[in-house]
Amino acid sequence: AALDGYEPLNLHHGGDVCYALRKYAPGGNRHSKGRSSREVKDEVFNSARLRRTMQEVAMETGREVKEVEREVKSLLDEIGHKMLLPAARTIVVGLRMALRRLLRGVYINGEGVARLRGLVEQWPVVLLPSHRSYLDFLLVSLVLYDRGIQLPCIAAGQDFMNMKMVSAFLRRSGAFFLRRTFSSDQLYKAVFAGYVQALLSSGDAPLEFFIEGTRSRTAKSLHPKLGLMSMVVEPYLAGCLPDIMMVPISISYERTLEEQLFARELLGVPKPKESTRGLLKATSILSEDYGSILITIGAPLSLHDACQSRGVSRVPRSVFPKDSTLLLPKERQLILELGHMILEHTNQGMRVFPSAMVAALVLQSPEGVARSGLVARMEWLKREITQRSGQVYWEGDADSAVAAGLRMLYTSLEVTEDNVVRARGGRLLSELLRSPRRQRTIEEVVTMELNRADLDLVTELSFLHLLLAHYRNQLLHLFVPEAMLALCLHRDTPTDIGSAQRRFEALHSALAREFVLPLKSPGELFSEALQSLLDRGVLRSRRPGWVVPNRHSGETFAFLRNLILPFVVGIWVVCQHLISFAGGVQSLNATIKSAQRLAAKCIQTGLLSHYEILSLEMVKNALASLTLAELIRQPSSEVEGRDRLVMVAEQDKLVQLAKELGTAIFIDQEHPWIDVP
Repeated sequence: AALDGYEPLNLHHGGDVCYALRKYAPGGNRHSKGRSSREVKDEVFNSARLRRTMQEVAMETGREVKEVEREVKSLLDEIGHKMLLPAARTIVVGLRMALRRLLRGVYINGEGVARLRGLVEQWPVVLLPSHRSYLDFLLVSLVLYDRGIQLPCIAAGQDFMNMKMVSAFLRRSGAFFLRRTFSSDQLYKAVFAGYVQALLSSGDAPLEFFIEGTRSRTAKSLHPKLGLMSMVVEPYLAGCLPDIMMVPISISYERTLEEQLFARELLGVPKPKESTRGLLKATSILSEDYGSILITIGAPLSLHDACQSRGVSRVPRSVFPKDSTLLLPKERQLILELGHMILEHTNQGMRVFPSAMVAALVLQSPEGVARSGLVARMEWLKREITQRSGQVYWEGDADSAVAAGLRMLYTSLEVTEDNVVRARGGRLLSELLRSPRRQRTIEEVVTMELNRADLDLVTELSFLHLLLAHYRNQLLHLFVPEAMLALCLHRDTPTDIGSAQRRFEALHSALAREFVLPLKSPGELFSEALQSLLDRGVLRSRRPGWVVPNRHSGETFAFLRNLILPFVVGIWVVCQHLISFAGGVQSLNATIKSAQRLAAKCIQTGLLSHYEILSLEMVKNALASLTLAELIRQPSSEVEGRDRLVMVAEQDKLVQLAKELGTAIFIDQEHPWIDVP
């Protein structure tokens, strides 16, 4: 059955008030100290580490210790939760009512729930959900409430504090608040770390935070943010806790509530500030159909076992002061690997809905796909996903799955009178194609002007494609290394493995911040991807040292190439913009906007047709990857509050990378106006 092992969350039986007021008596942790929220704050305030930090800050700033103490108390009130069950019950009433109108159902894996119950009663537990929507932390709390498990203390962004009434309810439901950045604020960092570690050590409730730090607007995994993870690991390394259980939770959405907001943000429309008024306006979505949500509570990762398997011993720390915050190199590497392990396990728990599959297939065919052909390709894609250990959820046959996908994607897809499924925006595309066009070199495109009307047309078409890309990206993690390799090979003629590996390593460097790739060398990833495609019969050896795609696997080969092509095209465009002002300096914001505008010009002139390349996140990831590769530099401005600067550090290497990317992009196409080797 499609939902084997999953149980429905009770959204329909019994009245909402009765449901919220039912008996809730979770089993306590055996180590629980049973402290109030005020007692936790007092413990943090009186800790030796924080007392020492207050003394140091007072000496460095010339302030009275009493004044610093008042600031610390204020910070603890700003950060801390005030968990009260009546507030949580109130949220349960409203959330259950909303979910019943929005969704067809919420399903949880029963095995994961049973396992989590035992863990919460025995060990310090950290819950680490995926983060694709504001619903994520509310859903986790609702599941725990529904199953009678202790509600968590949740690290929430300070943005929510703008929603005065909502933030008060969240705080009383277990949320504690953190600033987006505080690495340079020694006092705040010490207070926040002390508070997190006190919550974890007390055993009163599980701790919950998002390893990705913020919502993924693209539905791809974001690189792990390791600040909170470091704070969590520290008490174990210091010998204060025998173990910590880290539990990945995968939340799979058939349709994301914020889909349109995310697409607009990616194009540069400012994110609206969180406010209670904005929340009330958002109630208009309650008339929409958002399908189902599947929640998979994964197997726990034991911090003790992770340290043992990596040879990370707590013995060297015995010579440190008990409250030392110093992390050794091995411990830093452990934290990095833990972040990647959590994301890997979260991705393994994700379920692929028909909406993701339909979006992926339609984006492969800009002119559209006949509905009958789409049905046949759904079966093929399901096999490809399951072969790579992905798990597909659909009800009924492939035709029903296509219907379900189209229902979820109605804002971005249309079915023509000829029964062809294609991206919406046919009228906009016709207007764009009416613009006078001629083949131009990339150098000509860089210097040309783009009028406002054409920019608006390209932007609106990009919006529709970014909506589809959001769903396609939900299955991307299953294919990335193989897709990178496919892009390095000729379609019809043999490619020597040495050339393919050189291009693969260039792609690996260029996409380092676009995808969360395994912590392996590019050579290892290349060898694994090559062997995988040979084993699957997608490639075959032509002669020693050469490979060629199998003709009978051409569909898979083309799918892999097209899957990753927009991302490679995006960084190629950024490279071209950087080359155009090499030797000069540009502000970071100006660089981002100029690269996005160049992408729009490439589309308007017909040089490129990948509308996703207007995504600001794609541009930012490209700049981050090039900075990591030391091809560009982003020195901070000397003036406080001013934008960062961007300058090309390695012009020749940047040009060579652009040529390697161009070769991969246009390897089987005749584009005489593109300069590739």
